[in-house]
Amino acid sequence: MSNQVPDYPFDNLWSLFVKVPEAGFEKKKNVMWEDSFHKICDFNSLNQFWIALKNLPSPEQMRKSSNYSIFKDGIKPAWEDKRNVGGGRVQITVKNPSVKWNINQLFIDMMLCVMGHDIDFSTNINGLVFNPQKPVIEFWYDKYIQPASLLVSAISQAMDHSVSLGMKYKHEDYKLDQKPF
Repeated sequence: MSNQVPDYPFDNLWSLFVKVPEAGFEKKKNVMWEDSFHKICDFNSLNQFWIALKNLPSPEQMRKSSNYSIFKDGIKPAWEDKRNVGGGRVQITVKNPSVKWNINQLFIDMMLCVMGHDIDFSTNINGLVFNPQKPVIEFWYDKYIQPASLLVSAISQAMDHSVSLGMKYKHEDYKLDQKPF
C-alpha cells in the first residue's frame, strides 16, 4: 500500500505572480509598471497549487497596492499581452465590511473553479487577480467571450453564496488603444 497522495493535474500550466510595488513606486516615473510583478512559480496540478498557496504571505501581511495573480502559462498580467488584447475583466467587489474576510476563501474557491473548469467559459479566462485590500477579485478574459455578461452570469452561478457576501459585479472590455483600468 502506497502512502503517496494522488495528484490531480490541471489542463493548463498556471503561473503565480505577486505584485509588490517598491516603496514610493507611484512617484517614480522611470519605473515600469510590470517591474512590480514577480513570477513566483508555475504549477499544473492540485498538489502543486496547494504547495504554492501555502508558501505565500497571507493577504493580511501584504503591503498596500499588492496583489496576487494567476495566469495561464505564457500570459502576463498585463493588458498589452497579446492574449489579453481585445478581452476584458469581470470585477467582483465585496461591499459588506462584516464579511470581507470571506474574500480570501472566495479567491481560492474561484481559482479552483477556473483551473478545474467548474465555471462556464473557464477556457476563455486568462487569469485572476486578487487585491485583498480593496477587496476585489478580477477575472481577465480573452476576446472570444461576447457578450461578457455571459461570464458574469457563469461566475455568479458558481458563487451561489454571493448574495450573503454583498457582491457587486462589473465588467469592462479592454481595447489596446485605451488606457488600462
